[in-house]
Amino acid sequence: MIKLCRYGLLLFIVSSQIAQAQSNIDTLLVKELQLRFEADQFAANNAVPPASHSHLSLKEWKATKDSIYRSNQVRAEQILNKYGYPGYDVLGKNGTYLYFALVQHADHDPEFQKRALNMMRHEVEYQNASPQDFAFLTDRVELNTGGKQIYGTQVTYNLISGKASPRSTIDPDQINERRAKVGLEPIETYLADMTDSHMKNNSVTGGVTNVALLLLLGLSLAAIFLTIIVRKVRKRKSRRLFS
Repeated sequence: MIKLCRYGLLLFIVSSQIAQAQSNIDTLLVKELQLRFEADQFAANNAVPPASHSHLSLKEWKATKDSIYRSNQVRAEQILNKYGYPGYDVLGKNGTYLYFALVQHADHDPEFQKRALNMMRHEVEYQNASPQDFAFLTDRVELNTGGKQIYGTQVTYNLISGKASPRSTIDPDQINERRAKVGLEPIETYLADMTDSHMKNNSVTGGVTNVALLLLLGLSLAAIFLTIIVRKVRKRKSRRLFS
């Protein structure tokens, strides 16, 4: 009976702590971050003007994307100045990820990203922020400040095959050990997933990228055009010989 009472008391204390933590989450800020995150993803996932912005030129669309990233960075810096790096205790796990995404895409201001990363490190040490997000931001900061990434999270894609490969990375042979320490999957699995995702958005055939198809189409049209010209030249020469 005493053990049951102790167990019930412990359960009550834990439940109270969870409820208290949830009550401290800034839900209005999370809602705002959700809206900003949706705008961020809309910009990040559309390299060319989407149907809703088809009236814009490519240059105008890039300017629109840049304005979204800059607006989000300004707000993210205001939040950083107020809370430090906002962890689970302020935003909850989902809200913290939303905030991280805005910082991750503030590439126009690597000094801000670096400052956020330094503050984030403390929260990760106290299990108040995601070590996976920390790894992604670490790599971003390293590349944006002229260094080499550590965890291989930032990739580039082959123009023809669409295959993902890590951008410049330190000590590639030890990369999976470093990734495991922060809870990331093996680099081989990650690159395969990134390739699949990229091809879903950039290939109508599944075998090669749309860019490769356009290049192939261009070469085919050029070959046809060249063939027509050669035939016309030969006909002219033939007429001259028999005239």
